[in-house]
Amino acid sequence: MRYALNLFAMLIVCVPFFISGCNVQPPIENLHKVRFNNNVPFNIVSLQSRRNNNGLLEIEMVLHSRSWWFDDVIGYQIDWLDGSGFLLKSSQQSPYKSFTLDTNRPFVLKEIATDNRATDFIIHLEDL
Repeated sequence: MRYALNLFAMLIVCVPFFISGCNVQPPIENLHKVRFNNNVPFNIVSLQSRRNNNGLLEIEMVLHSRSWWFDDVIGYQIDWLDGSGFLLKSSQQSPYKSFTLDTNRPFVLKEIATDNRATDFIIHLEDL
């Protein structure tokens, strides 16, 4: 009887860790630069930025779908910011773009600023 109680207690403690381990996402340094407009059906795997050979800010974000049944259309817009944190005029008129996130697959989103004054960014994402 005591063995059964110990086993039951261990299951109650351990099973939530195993279940939640499937959805644990590693910390991403630039995640504070992403704004979600609604409940999005994906995880952000990585987000990084660099200056390319032309001196323009380039970003790369890897998303992974959480959906097992349906492809999702995701809309995004990137605000490019100057060194003082102000929105650059070139990004004020940029429309939302979209892409299809295939079922249970990763997607790599790459964008390059059009203004060499861009030093930072904010990405707006929404499930369309």
